[in-house]
Amino acid sequence: RIDLEYYQPAARHYAWARYAKHSRDWRLHLQLFLEDWQSSLGAFLFSLAATLAIFAQVVMMLLETNSFGLRSLDDCALWLTGWALTGAFTVELILRTISKRSVGEMCLSAYWWVDVVSVVPDYVVLTLDLAAGSSHVNQCANHLGDSDNVLQVLSEVLRCFRVVRILKIARLNPDTTVIFRAISLSMRALLVPLTFLLIGAFFFGAVIYYLERIELVVVPANDNRTAPAGETPFNDLGEAIWCMI
Repeated sequence: RIDLEYYQPAARHYAWARYAKHSRDWRLHLQLFLEDWQSSLGAFLFSLAATLAIFAQVVMMLLETNSFGLRSLDDCALWLTGWALTGAFTVELILRTISKRSVGEMCLSAYWWVDVVSVVPDYVVLTLDLAAGSSHVNQCANHLGDSDNVLQVLSEVLRCFRVVRILKIARLNPDTTVIFRAISLSMRALLVPLTFLLIGAFFFGAVIYYLERIELVVVPANDNRTAPAGETPFNDLGEAIWCMI
């Protein structure tokens, strides 16, 4: 049996690519340049540069956290590299935005949302740092003050959205639609192990939480001994359930 659903997306993309290539609308040509790396040599080079920039972003994040024993560069170099990459991705976001012919078309573009989610938080962090006079605005300059703890936590949370950019690499492989098709066809069957995973996580999480609490807190308390703070491995039931997951 031939599954036509597998071939329909490729056929639609081929028809759209031919239509965009022969169209006089410059926005369609720009969309083809951004979306289809096989359409021209320029599109291939642009896609290659964007992919290398994504990998550079990943390497920079590893250096920032000293992952795998890598020795981090100084803060100034990381700060300059990070904003250079953000500038490059901002240009791509602008090009992708002006290539859309309507707001609805723009909102339905998955890669436009990926660019927005991965780029906008950097500027939000910069705006918050400027408003608060934080010392993290320019890592290449010496500042006497330190940033507020709440602002620093919020900035770190927003910066984690940079990793969303790695999803754009999926467009390089046209067969990525296969896994989405397989998941959609198997969704009902996949709910079975997922349901038992959640049931087992809650059940065993509750069991281990209360057993550990009885052994390390309740029993010592009844023996007129004071249990040291932090002796229990889990602070609450939620942590135990998360451990089981």
